[in-house]
Amino acid sequence: MARVPQPQEVSNLLTQLVGRQVDAGSGGPLGTEVPGIAATYVADDGAVRAVFVVDVAAAASLGAALTMVPSGQVDEAVARGGLNGSLMENFKEVCNVMASLVSEAHGESFCLGGVHLLPGEADPIESILGGDNRLDLSLDVTGYPTGVASFIAA
Repeated sequence: MARVPQPQEVSNLLTQLVGRQVDAGSGGPLGTEVPGIAATYVADDGAVRAVFVVDVAAAASLGAALTMVPSGQVDEAVARGGLNGSLMENFKEVCNVMASLVSEAHGESFCLGGVHLLPGEADPIESILGGDNRLDLSLDVTGYPTGVASFIAA
């Protein structure tokens, strides 16, 4: 069975990527009923092998930190329950880079398959989201609101 990344691996990669300390601590499971985003990672055969799910606070904080967007825009995204265009594009880039972490954990090469808004676009990945092979985290990006994330391996 494939393993999920360890919290320190997540923290290290995200800290290097966004240029701010990102602490990945223990968190509760994040489900599809909460507004958020799910990034899927696929193998060469197109099968989804892993999912990275985040709430709006985590997605907006990571996307904002990537290009030093003020934290007020993250607060606005959380209040409206979704990311604007630039924060979403930044978060997609974070997800793209996270493919290296997912690949390392699985021992094979994966790429970002897609990004799905939650709730609403979870149908194709619903069975994976309920999986037991998971890592549930709180993500604290220095200077931005804390969010929740889950890695689930298929």
